[in-house]
Amino acid sequence: MFSAWVSIAAIGVGFLLTANSILVSADDKWILQRAKEAGVYKSLVRYMLSATRWCLFSAMLSAAALIYDPLWKLWWFPYGITVWIFLAAGAGASLLRVLSVFAEVLLGLAEG
Repeated sequence: MFSAWVSIAAIGVGFLLTANSILVSADDKWILQRAKEAGVYKSLVRYMLSATRWCLFSAMLSAAALIYDPLWKLWWFPYGITVWIFLAAGAGASLLRVLSVFAEVLLGLAEG
């Protein structure tokens, strides 16, 4: 489970970094100028940076959890799993938020 999430979160980080580079390279497009005027461009960048952090932290925690052996029966492991679930859910939710906003930007770029 942890190794799969490391892969998923790493793909999310790669996607977000690519999306940021597309956003920066499309700086002179009409839709982005309107987004800046409306004040939503900054929110989109914040969402993307936030999602990158969520994915990165969840991937790091998942990678650290790969060395855990259930036979150790550490008292804090259930709390660690709770934190991991929180980070994984936060990363997934932040990725969905960015995908929905970025889809609107891409559709605007395709029209303009």
